[in-house]
Amino acid sequence: MALERDWYTTGEAARELGVAPSTIRGAAMRGTLKVEVVAPRMRVIMREEVERYRREHLGKNWDARRSGVIDERNAAYHREYRARKKSEKAATAANTARSDVASVD
Repeated sequence: MALERDWYTTGEAARELGVAPSTIRGAAMRGTLKVEVVAPRMRVIMREEVERYRREHLGKNWDARRSGVIDERNAAYHREYRARKKSEKAATAANTARSDVASVD
């Protein structure tokens, strides 16, 4: 039987919120996430504090971020951007080749 705790370690809070542990540490340093020091190198975040942070700081797009919708839109944008840059590079190379041929004549 798993022991139900009222607190998370930094890593556990990060996994629960879907962010990096460095994000949790940064929020604690800025004071946007209240942590309790229980030992010189051990900080804990209460369960209620994690839920408050989720509501107040992760924003409206939290569900979309967690579901991957925003990641897919971002990936689609970057695919289109790379395709556009590739075609621009090909057009520039073709124009340069034409101008080189014209200058030889």
